[in-house]
Amino acid sequence: MKDRSIIDREVPQYKGNFHLHTNRSWDGTVSPQEALQAYRDRSYDFCAVTDHEVYWDSAELSDEHFIALSGMESAFIPEDELPRWLLDRDRFGSLHINLLWDMTAGPNGFYHGEVRMRPRDLGLDSWNRYIDFCHRQNQLVIINHPGWSRMEPEIFLGIHGAFAFEIWNSGCVRNGGCSSDEALWDYCLTRGKRIWALTGDDTHKYIPENHACGGGFTMVSTKDFSHEGLIRAIKRGEFYPSTGPRIHDMRIVDNTLYMDFDPAAGVRIVARDFLGKAFTAPDGQTISHIEWPIKEGLKYFRVEIRDPKGGIAWSQPVFPNDWDGDEPALREDPHTPIPET
Repeated sequence: MKDRSIIDREVPQYKGNFHLHTNRSWDGTVSPQEALQAYRDRSYDFCAVTDHEVYWDSAELSDEHFIALSGMESAFIPEDELPRWLLDRDRFGSLHINLLWDMTAGPNGFYHGEVRMRPRDLGLDSWNRYIDFCHRQNQLVIINHPGWSRMEPEIFLGIHGAFAFEIWNSGCVRNGGCSSDEALWDYCLTRGKRIWALTGDDTHKYIPENHACGGGFTMVSTKDFSHEGLIRAIKRGEFYPSTGPRIHDMRIVDNTLYMDFDPAAGVRIVARDFLGKAFTAPDGQTISHIEWPIKEGLKYFRVEIRDPKGGIAWSQPVFPNDWDGDEPALREDPHTPIPET
């Protein structure tokens, strides 16, 4: 396996949120200016504006210190009340996806303020057809809150063209009683489906008793803090989600994983076939560094860092076998941001 820097302490990290709503959505409560100011006040560097069925593509609220990414949330509407594909019809929740304009692929196929019809849910094939349509409009696709959507793992496995999903949705977890979706992620990874994870707050109400705003964040590593620079880094997978701790450095040297991070109560390396490792700080103490020899033949691993307050940072999955020879180039195609095995 070649030595590899996964998160480089020398590359700046920028704090962002990929899911929020304003009063441009039917259920939003504040203006875009107020929503983004709430995040600026919490030291965020960028946010994607993802109102329901209303596209955002404006630089009016961006400056040298803060970037508003172009995007929209699109929710499928079921035909005949419940989709026929559902395995458990009593647990239905609709599929929601977020779109981000990928200017590296071409001009935006949507315009600022464009109102889109909600696509009809005719089953899994209709999802994939709509995602393919969004790709043709030069959009990156994120799967939102799969737990809240009651998404069956087998169905999630059949979705093609989403580069990432929300492992944590602050609105769903902190207000709606849902949980994060690590199990769904590992279900996919062990079956050869490669997808990255990020966080989204899904903020609708910007009031103290609503705990979504600032509940999670995604750190993007890039030397180019611009709209295009962020998108390029996202497409390369140079980001990680967190609800608290930050990862400072993550690299592989001589088949050993080295990581530095904020003080943590424990670290869990999750690997296929239970070949991972747990590190736990002694009572009243913390750890901020681990070293872990990577077992030969390991299919993938990912790392969870939990701070003393319960916040978690999730690394993206690492596939050691990809590095036995030359690292495969990541395609400039949002359908397959990581090469399929």
